[in-house]
Amino acid sequence: MNRHNSKTYWDTFPLGRKDGSFEEELLYRNRLDYIFSEFVDTLDLENKRILDLGCGQGIWSYYMLSKGAKEVIGIDISEVSINNACKKQEMMRIDAKRMKFILYDGLGIPFKDNSFDVVHSDGVIHHAEDDRMLLKESYRVLREGGGFAGCVYNKISPGFVARGLLRKMPFSSVHYRPGQESTFLPEILLCPISRHYTVSEWRNCLNESGYKQCRIFPDYSGIGRFWPWLGKYFDKITMGKLGYYLFWKSIK
Repeated sequence: MNRHNSKTYWDTFPLGRKDGSFEEELLYRNRLDYIFSEFVDTLDLENKRILDLGCGQGIWSYYMLSKGAKEVIGIDISEVSINNACKKQEMMRIDAKRMKFILYDGLGIPFKDNSFDVVHSDGVIHHAEDDRMLLKESYRVLREGGGFAGCVYNKISPGFVARGLLRKMPFSSVHYRPGQESTFLPEILLCPISRHYTVSEWRNCLNESGYKQCRIFPDYSGIGRFWPWLGKYFDKITMGKLGYYLFWKSIK
């Protein structure tokens, strides 16, 4: 695999399961990474038009729609992910006027200025070809007073150290089959772009793009992927300070 082609990577290792319904995927994701649905639950989505930036196969687009959003549009660079999301939408007979999925180039967001009430981006911008440009694009399409929320990788975490060590080990793509979900080892070892930020670095990125009232908090160590009981206990006693992700909420 060409390690410098993000589209190739995400088409080969799409995030999420290609088969089954959104509901089945949601049950699976909540067992694997409970924190993401809990974060979405804190957002004001009622009757809002939402952009799901880097939607993958559409699970959080669907979840936000189920939480009262008026319309959700998911965009992603992976044609495989977009096609699978559309198949799930068709299978569940969800009105295309309320939810749709669009392929884009990963840089310019294909919408006019001030198009959305909320922009959500779950674990995406740290993989972007140009993270600063994508932040500015998210700001451009967001309406004045709109909310921008999501998560990126945290540099101050055990996960950051583990990722660095694992990438130096002699693994290769032969261990993974095309179409396998992009979780843990495939992403760590093969994803061509993966950035990590400190709280201050991410705050500067948001502020430079124009965002204000930026709340940033680390959470979720990821241990729960392997030992759910230990993961929740670890996150509780550390108050999330060593979390693998930086979650944020900000305002235009």
